[in-house]
Amino acid sequence: MNSMAGPLQQVYNSTGVSVGDYSWNTALSLTTGLWCAGGGVGALVGGPSASYFGRKITLLLNNLFLMSGAFLQDCYLNCKWKELLTRR
Repeated sequence: MNSMAGPLQQVYNSTGVSVGDYSWNTALSLTTGLWCAGGGVGALVGGPSASYFGRKITLLLNNLFLMSGAFLQDCYLNCKWKELLTRR
């Protein structure tokens, strides 16, 4: 119903990112698991940083981090910067 499998598979196919020798279900599970792990890390870091810096500064730093990631993804998709994928 609200599965990300279809759109995520379209992104993988349109950008030329190969899944390798893994099946599609393995790639989807890894992507979903990494999303959950990133949310967990963000939750663990967000509390202490909000106590130290305050909520407003923490949210601004979070938005800066978020926008830089979106910028890199946009540059990769629109400019075909293969270096962004190969040099991680």
